[in-house]
Parts: sequence; structure tokens; C-alpha cells
Amino acid sequence: RALVRNASKAREVLDCGACTEAEGIFVGDVTLPQTLPTSAFVGADALLVTTGSFPYQLPNGSWSYPSGGFPVDVDFHGCNAQVALARNSGVRRIVLISSMGTTQPGSFLDRLGGGFALMYKLASEAHLMSVVGASRKKMAFTIIKPAGLLDAKGGKAALIVGHDDVFIDKCGANNCMAIPREDVAATAVAALTEFAPDSYNLRLDLSADYSRVPTGDWAALFKTARDTSQLVLDATPAT
Repeated sequence: RALVRNASKAREVLDCGACTEAEGIFVGDVTLPQTLPTSAFVGADALLVTTGSFPYQLPNGSWSYPSGGFPVDVDFHGCNAQVALARNSGVRRIVLISSMGTTQPGSFLDRLGGGFALMYKLASEAHLMSVVGASRKKMAFTIIKPAGLLDAKGGKAALIVGHDDVFIDKCGANNCMAIPREDVAATAVAALTEFAPDSYNLRLDLSADYSRVPTGDWAALFKTARDTSQLVLDATPAT
């Protein structure tokens, strides 16, 4: 299933035929909770949240966000609306794609366009963790915080993890500040599998090191992230 804001764009990107609910495509706007179709969530085992605000540059060189599309609208309220609907629909696993940089409030990226995107992403992370905590082990989360996103092909570099904007391993020439979108997507999908128990209730930074070859060992990746995290949470799968 996929929740999209525009079915016409979904046809171009997803090649989903008619892109109706019969094909698993549901239309709604996360900034308008009343438009979110409950049918997209009912019976689902997991929710993968990939929504995010995106700024645009003005002719004078400054930056802004579309009306209704500021980080507070999309990254905070929009994420929380999806989490609430998932919880109320009995969804047990939620994977959230957030961002690195949330330990650096007031940075250039945070202040870009007056949006404070990183602050609101951090707030949505905290909200998700609180919802899962209140579920009494009926739910579990994974929060993936990638470095800068690349449109390059994935699977070409070793994936590395860290916490609080510090990586565990020494980085290669690119300083581990970028990762292909494909690798982020693959990690998110891997976190939802039964082969990655250490991904339960885990929050981690993620990037790629092109000086090393990929291993494809998801279990080891999540175990390394858990073993080095100072935020120790119960990894028992949701029941």
C-alpha cells in the first residue's frame, strides 16, 4: 500500500496503473488529517513514514516553504497524524525516516527558510517514542536518521551507523556525510523484517562509506547500532 497526495504523480513515479485503492494506492494529505483514509491503515502490520517538508529558493536567493508545507505542518503535525491513525488502526510497527542534524539546533539547515525543520523532526521522533512507550509493548518503532541524501545507485558502499550525529566507525574520504536514497529505503524495509530483531525500538544515524564494500548484513548493522546506543530500550518485538 502507498499513501500519496497526488494520484497523477503516483502514476508517473510508481507505475501503479490506475493508481486506485484497488492497486493499493490511497490519496490523502498528511497536513489535513481529515483527508487521510482509514482504509489505508486498517489491517496493515506496519507503517513506513517517509514524508518530509521541502524548501524552495526565492529569486532573491533566500529560502521558504509552500503555504501549509512548512516543517511544523509536514514533519511534525503530518507525522503525528499518521502515527495516531496507525495506532488507532492497530498497526504494530512504525519506521520513521527522520534526519541527522537534530542535535545541532539553530544550524543553517535548521534555520533554512525559517522552518526549523530539524527541530520539528526531533519533536516528531520524541512523539513517536512516547506513543510506543504508552502502548505497553503493543507497538515498536525504528527511527532512521540519514545523512545527506544522494540520487546515486545504492548497494555500492558500506553502511555505517552512529548516534547523536557522531559515527561509530572512522569514515572514508567523503566523511560519511551522504547516503543514496536507495540505501535508506533498503534499510527501512530491512528494519521491518523478522530477521532484524535489534531494529525494534531503535533510533540510529545512518550513512555510507564509499571507501569500504557493502556487506548486506542487516542484522549486524542493527546490532551495532543497538550495542552502541546510550538510549537502551526494550527490543522485544511488539505483541
